[in-house]
Amino acid sequence: MKSYNNTDNFQKRLHTIEIVFQTMEYKGTAIMEMKTRGALGYEVINFIDFEDICEDDFKENNVGFRLLGEDDDGNEWFRMILKNDEGGALFVEDELSYLPNYVVKVEIIDCKLI
Repeated sequence: MKSYNNTDNFQKRLHTIEIVFQTMEYKGTAIMEMKTRGALGYEVINFIDFEDICEDDFKENNVGFRLLGEDDDGNEWFRMILKNDEGGALFVEDELSYLPNYVVKVEIIDCKLI
């Protein structure tokens, strides 16, 4: 990002956020947008609730993230596909409550006044 104007916290902004998921040497990215008014920097990132996220939250979904529904115990499950540098794919299916364990990077990559 070339510039991040955080001097006026009363402006409405559209933040573009890149999320990198990884397990072992397999990784992938997803991009989401978040409208804010008054939230800046870490506050924006902190608003992301990984345990209440769905595929519609992503502007770009390079990991093919999707919700699979609930199991018999009421736990929500997700699926995503991570890839290694050789192009090999790893299909991940896990409880949604464990999704934060796969997050290795969250970065604001763009911010526009709206």
